[in-house]
Amino acid sequence: MLKHILVLTSSILSRIIPLVRSFSWNSSFLLVRYFKELLYATNVDR
Repeated sequence: MLKHILVLTSSILSRIIPLVRSFSWNSSFLLVRYFKELLYATNVDR
């Protein structure tokens, strides 16, 4: 299950990274915060 989540996240990241580069640093910071919260939620879930 966790491996599936990681694969899904990496595929999403590979699509998002080009978009992040075109955004401002503030937007990418918010995105990083979102992923940290997502990882925290998956860790709590175990």
